[in-house]
Amino acid sequence: MVQPLSMALHACNRAEVSAGSHVLVSGAGCMGLLCVGVAKAMGATKIMVMDENEELLKKACEMGADCTMVLNCDTDAASLAKKVEEDMGCCPSVSFECTCTQKGMNNCIHATNACGTIMQVGACSEEVTLPLYLATSNEIDIKGICCSANCFPTAIEMIENDMVCVNKLISKCCDFDHYQDAFDFLHNNDDCICCVVSCC
Repeated sequence: MVQPLSMALHACNRAEVSAGSHVLVSGAGCMGLLCVGVAKAMGATKIMVMDENEELLKKACEMGADCTMVLNCDTDAASLAKKVEEDMGCCPSVSFECTCTQKGMNNCIHATNACGTIMQVGACSEEVTLPLYLATSNEIDIKGICCSANCFPTAIEMIENDMVCVNKLISKCCDFDHYQDAFDFLHNNDDCICCVVSCC
């Protein structure tokens, strides 16, 4: 769990999350939930998570999210942005896009406050078309990460000091002799966040 946590830590560092930050997280998978935990530990005062999966949104609340939104595929980005502002009571100053999709990034560009930051966590596997005119006119910074940038020692300290409870994200543990069970569980359960295979 140290490796994904270190990536979330690097993302929060690059996004300059600090006390008083208002954070939006698009996607409640493992990376999105870890970004919630790290942002909370760094002092973010308002965190919203949006996803299509209601069970994962419940887990987001356990990780420190203040509010959640169930995404509807029919909702356009502009309407979603208004709903984000209403539910948060403000526009997010930092948005983490953790779905690696065009729709997710489009939603973040519309929702993020002027002069805010969007952090793309992970790499999209396709070329995407985005409303860059909106990002430019609102002076939104778009950044990305694809590694952990020497954050392992701090991530280990965060786990040791219970600053982020990574155990909440482990859906199943298997010993190495039954590694296939972990892959099958991950493949067959939409609510699965992370499986751990122990070599000991």
